[in-house]
Amino acid sequence: MFKILSLVFAVSLAGLTILPAQQPQIEPGAIKINEVVVNILDTPSYNVSGTRKRTPNSKQWIEIETEFETALPYIPELTFKYYVAIDGENTQAVLTGSVTHISITQGDNNEKYSSMYIAPQTIAAVLRGRSSFRPDLVDQATVQILYQGQLLAEASVNSGIQSQWWTALRQMDGLLLKKNDTPFAPLWWDRYEIIKTSE
Repeated sequence: MFKILSLVFAVSLAGLTILPAQQPQIEPGAIKINEVVVNILDTPSYNVSGTRKRTPNSKQWIEIETEFETALPYIPELTFKYYVAIDGENTQAVLTGSVTHISITQGDNNEKYSSMYIAPQTIAAVLRGRSSFRPDLVDQATVQILYQGQLLAEASVNSGIQSQWWTALRQMDGLLLKKNDTPFAPLWWDRYEIIKTSE
């Protein structure tokens, strides 16, 4: 009898170890976007030894940075959807992309950051040589934060913009890059949330 009870107890413990952790319920008010900012960054330069020296021709990237905060001590993951219009009046197109961050905690100051990037080659292709790039050519950038498909927060660079403005434009997916896919990957590591690598 004792052996049978021990076996049942062991099986019960094994079952518990393979059960996934219960996903938290998150209300929209638990996540807040403080600011969405468009930055212009030059391609970073690195010193490399053991190879022929190559003189870099530094170009400009667009960075869309989202500062947000959470009222919860821990969130397993959040998905950030980005919509960016460059010279929208002429291009009639919006660049779209998403990044999922994992293991999000409140931290010390509760200032959290996510970012996406547009490569110089993409900027040139979108503008098609009509004009040189200027920061004001980014007409609009909107960020949505989702948890398991539920919209928790949304904010834009320019306030007062029409809701779902990007649906009226041709959407071009795959041209917004995650930080890990850019030359900025090793920089400012502690500033940004961890990116889910399985994407």
